[in-house]
Amino acid sequence: MSETCKRILWIDDEVEFLRSHVVFLETRGYAVSTASGGDDGIRLIRGAGDPFDIVLLDKQMPVKSGAATLDEIKTYWPHLPVIMLTGYQHAADAVMEKKYDGYLTKPVDPAALLGTCKQIIEGKEQTSRKFTGRYMRGYTENKALLGGELSASGWMNLYTSLSRWDLEIDAAGEGVRQMQAGLKSDGGAMFCDFVIDNYAQWASGRPGRPLMAVDVLGKVIGPELAKGRGVLMVVLSGMTLGQFLAIEPVIKRIFSVTATRFMSALPTMPNFCVPALSAGMYPGAVDELEPGVFGTGVGACDPVVMKRLMRTALERAGAGKVKTHYARADGANGRRHLKAAVDTMKKAQTYGVLLADIVNKFTDTPAGKQPKEALPGDAELRRMIESWFVNSAALLAMREVCSDTCTVIVTSDHGHTRCGRASEIYETSRVGPSLRNMFGTRISVDEREVFMLEELPHFKLPQLAPGTKCLMARENYYFAAPGKCGGSRKKSVNKLQSGGISLQEMIMPLYVCRPFGSGGRQQDEQLAALI
Repeated sequence: MSETCKRILWIDDEVEFLRSHVVFLETRGYAVSTASGGDDGIRLIRGAGDPFDIVLLDKQMPVKSGAATLDEIKTYWPHLPVIMLTGYQHAADAVMEKKYDGYLTKPVDPAALLGTCKQIIEGKEQTSRKFTGRYMRGYTENKALLGGELSASGWMNLYTSLSRWDLEIDAAGEGVRQMQAGLKSDGGAMFCDFVIDNYAQWASGRPGRPLMAVDVLGKVIGPELAKGRGVLMVVLSGMTLGQFLAIEPVIKRIFSVTATRFMSALPTMPNFCVPALSAGMYPGAVDELEPGVFGTGVGACDPVVMKRLMRTALERAGAGKVKTHYARADGANGRRHLKAAVDTMKKAQTYGVLLADIVNKFTDTPAGKQPKEALPGDAELRRMIESWFVNSAALLAMREVCSDTCTVIVTSDHGHTRCGRASEIYETSRVGPSLRNMFGTRISVDEREVFMLEELPHFKLPQLAPGTKCLMARENYYFAAPGKCGGSRKKSVNKLQSGGISLQEMIMPLYVCRPFGSGGRQQDEQLAALI
């Protein structure tokens, strides 16, 4: 298809009667696809290899109305222009809170249709050109940063910049998207080398290290508890910094916010990262307190285990009188657990942790089954999470608890990355449920694609069985058994996974939320100094 051929999607339950209009547009150089209902149209948008340039949408449709279809389009593809076709001639009715970009009354005049499409598409292209100019300046700056020697804080700043550009990239052309993907790929490879070279020293407590997950309890939560405040930490497990940036405006509208970033623990799996964040303990220390916990079906994230770890951590910090509360905020009992947490936080000074697996909420598929629809892309997933968060019980709990006597923290223990390239794991007959992390003895790998840690205590991991090695996939690689890369690719490529080493999995945001006008300047200055 030529670069100048613009793509139109026409959604109308009477589309078969509009063939003359479709032919009219096609003879003027447009490629027109049609759908007979809102759900069919959404599927075409989601599955389109080449994105549509504009949507023509009938307002009056059975099953799913034009208004409902419009809401869904603008939620997940806000930059996609929509022209509403309505039988009403009142502009006020057509505006519909300015959610769409134009309207035409039926019966539609072909010349007016062509002119409106052309005007909106050309306006979109002009906006895209302005964005491209801004992006090129940012690209040049970030490319120069990659050419230098970045510190941990430098990597955090670079990844934050790249993630902010991701929020706007939908408005850009394919060339800009390819440049952004290339920059992130180059940076991702270099970041893996940086982490592998430095993580052991960070774990040993090297002065000047970045804020680590194990530091959050002592350096962020501890000062709040020392002032007599309770602390509720909401851990939206699996979310990336970019996804948090999408909900950041919502958080900042409701709370007085101080933001910082930290490095997650390794491997980037909940079983290792949640205790590090919530109890300030590396996995090796957890194993000493709870022998064998990493080799059982219970796991370190079990509520009973976590409560013991949190209690021990507070006693060691001299805050033994503070109550503890830990619960899952997802699943069938999620709302009940949230209510119990709110009630507990209001009764006495409490350090509470609420954990919710957010990414699986939108992408999980029962084991052994293929997803009915393609997994959402990165931009669509960000908007799905943003839409969920605004109306979530988790945000409601945060609002109820946040006060002069209780600080709320919202963060994640680790992020995720999208599987893209298979890496064979040799001398093993199968790969476990995690596609980016595994432990074993007689295994070998391509160390350009997978980091193999042989001395587990160097990374503060439990020793487990003699000779055990820990494998962590680099960048966006995923594990495949020998000779099965082709079959594994169909099932595994594009899956959202964690457990490895990547920018997306390791650099985590942390938002300290207080009521407006509550003070906290000293804590803000301390947080700013951490990175």
